[in-house]
Amino acid sequence: MKSGLLLGALIIGGLGAAQAATYGKLEHVQLYGGGKPLEVSARLDPQAGQSILSATDVKYFNKENELWVRFTVDNGSVLPGNHIVMQRPLLKDVRIKQNDGATEHRPLIDMDICVGEQNLKVQLSVRDRTGYTAPLVLGKSDLDKIGATITEHEFTHEPSCQPPGSEAPIDVTTVPKGDAQTTAPAK
Repeated sequence: MKSGLLLGALIIGGLGAAQAATYGKLEHVQLYGGGKPLEVSARLDPQAGQSILSATDVKYFNKENELWVRFTVDNGSVLPGNHIVMQRPLLKDVRIKQNDGATEHRPLIDMDICVGEQNLKVQLSVRDRTGYTAPLVLGKSDLDKIGATITEHEFTHEPSCQPPGSEAPIDVTTVPKGDAQTTAPAK
């Protein structure tokens, strides 16, 4: 009887341990940008306070009396479809004080992503990180949602999620040139 209970506890304990996902310091992640997802490399960094998406051509604009941001995300591939232009509502304009005393403005947006088998809604600070290998950094608050990170491992899971059905479509329409601005909105 005792051996049966011990065996049952080991099986149950083993199943629980198998369900807890662990990820490497670098993983492939899908960004849902309307239509086909864009796969990018992500650095999973439990030391980072905030998640950051590398983007170029960042422009603020007004749409239906709301402030939005348009940007281009590049996954670093030379194949067709390696970058997409996204537009998202601006959640907040984050001001970052630089070492030289200057202030950098970064748009904060929300986005649905897929890590392994998990769909997540994350808040991302958008900035040009062209010199970095991974265009996406997932910080501690988002990593707490998915599981442990083992820094010795890389690319342990391929994204295999179904696109979230409740996601509001990301608008990728053309913005009239007169409506776009390259500087942060005045507050």
